[in-house]
Amino acid sequence: MPDWPVGARVVMTVELAASARGTRMTVAQRVADPELTDLPPLVRCRKLSVIGWSQTADRLVAYLERSTPWGS
Repeated sequence: MPDWPVGARVVMTVELAASARGTRMTVAQRVADPELTDLPPLVRCRKLSVIGWSQTADRLVAYLERSTPWGS
């Protein structure tokens, strides 16, 4: 992104945990420097990340349903 602030970092954490229904995936995101959290490029990144991770999860589920014996 051309308007990304120099030195701004977004920390993404993905946690996989066993649950009664299978594996639960939890995705968390935070701006490394809290003072930069409300800058427009970082707000836009946060919004787009929600969409992107949702699409990634949907594709992962579809892949596992096609590719594993327990998917059907």
